[in-house]
Amino acid sequence: MDLNLFGTVTGFLIAGVVILITLIRQRRFEMSDLGPFFVSFLAGTNLPAAIFLCGYALAPDPAAVPTKLHGLERFVSFAGLSLLLVSLVSIWALVRGAAQKPAPAPQPQPALAPMQVEAGNQPAGSNEKVP
Repeated sequence: MDLNLFGTVTGFLIAGVVILITLIRQRRFEMSDLGPFFVSFLAGTNLPAAIFLCGYALAPDPAAVPTKLHGLERFVSFAGLSLLLVSLVSIWALVRGAAQKPAPAPQPQPALAPMQVEAGNQPAGSNEKVP
């Protein structure tokens, strides 16, 4: 399997996990959820490339093959490490956001009629005094 195919499969798997967690924990699928799903796909597609770039310092191009990257192995590896950390932090934040249960909807409070407020009357069960 080549790196592009592996990255695409990984992206779909990560996005699928975020979608599944959202459906299980929040029991919803709204248009506002599409952004995190796309971000999780993009972060997931970067994981294989980031791991490959991290390993470039350990297995660079052979010395007999001159490339534009010759002598820059540690920088390529650092770029891979940076990409890996940003992708993992993004995925972690998206999974945590998907795993949070939605806050319960606030219960509407009965509105006081204007006459009750002016007269200082309180609804039944209220212990507060109106000035």
